[in-house]
Amino acid sequence: LVLSGIRAGAGELVFYGVRVHVRQLPQVSFGIMAGVRSASGALTPEVETNETTGSATAAGFHAIEGAMTVGSPAVHMPEFGYYTGPAASITAQQGGQLVHASLARWSANPRIVIFWFPATITDATPVTGLAAYSDAGHQLPAGNTTTGVG
Repeated sequence: LVLSGIRAGAGELVFYGVRVHVRQLPQVSFGIMAGVRSASGALTPEVETNETTGSATAAGFHAIEGAMTVGSPAVHMPEFGYYTGPAASITAQQGGQLVHASLARWSANPRIVIFWFPATITDATPVTGLAAYSDAGHQLPAGNTTTGVG
């Protein structure tokens, strides 16, 4: 369970891995769920994203979900996804400004880096120009930087 530090409805926005079993996607066995954890610890799943073509663990960006508002009561989900590889930082552009994503390595597979942008990024102000960088500041392979919604 990855805690985001973002207030969401009556709880906190969290991210966690989920199993995916789709015959048409033989190289995809997991996705990332964004949900809300209440003060009592109960989880409410809100938005799941997973790779839709090729390998879920090829180097680069995967399963990027655009910012949106979901559920009832409404919960704002910032843009999020995952990166496979040694990403130490992930950046993008929003309205001409450089923005930095928060990162957490997935405990089930440390090669997977779950990322999310600040809660202030909404569907009206999407990010562009995703880039991942190593500890040494070298740009890493892009992979699939396409953002989906829904």
